[in-house]
Amino acid sequence: MNFKIAENALSLQKNSNKERNNFKSEISPEKEAIIKKLKFFCEQNGNSLDLIDSGLSEDSELFKNIIIREEVFKDLNESEKEETEEYVSDAIGGFVSFLESITFTDKFHEDLDSRNKWEEKFIVLSPEKLNQEEYFIITSNRLKINSCSKVFGYLQDLPSYIKNSKLKGELEFLFEKAPEVLKKKDENGYPLYHSLSDDEKINTALELVELAKKALALLTEKKE
Repeated sequence: MNFKIAENALSLQKNSNKERNNFKSEISPEKEAIIKKLKFFCEQNGNSLDLIDSGLSEDSELFKNIIIREEVFKDLNESEKEETEEYVSDAIGGFVSFLESITFTDKFHEDLDSRNKWEEKFIVLSPEKLNQEEYFIITSNRLKINSCSKVFGYLQDLPSYIKNSKLKGELEFLFEKAPEVLKKKDENGYPLYHSLSDDEKINTALELVELAKKALALLTEKKE
């Protein structure tokens, strides 16, 4: 799928629904129950959680029993192999975490300041209200700038750890496809991403989902 920020609202809704349906079949009963509880928690505390998609299951075939491809280490000396293995492992973990995360909007929409105040009051300063897994799920929304930036950062840096010219070129091509909005800042020096509408943020996250999947395909293979 090729998601563009300039897509109209109808096209966006179709793409969002398609993405949601793809993930819905993989959601575990346990995760579904947690999301249902989180929606109720938000409603009880003056917010409304609108689920866009539930993320991939932790036992998804996409990253089940995967290891780093040997091609990743081609032409590297022993010291470089160790450094590359460490970074690539981190990147793979980051991609997997992003793909497992849910995507949702809430009643605050583009009011970042109000959302931060709500999160601080009901989540950050009241951790006893949620268990560890619930806390992780609600704070790892794919639409958060930190979530998007981590994936973007891995896509940007991965080629510098690779000497295999074919793989390096493929990874560089992936980064070229990364959302331009994540590379820019507004006139005040803040990430331009913050000024996007919810629909534009959803599009950006969906683009990163596809890039994360492709990066995993390039970097990993199934363990025999």
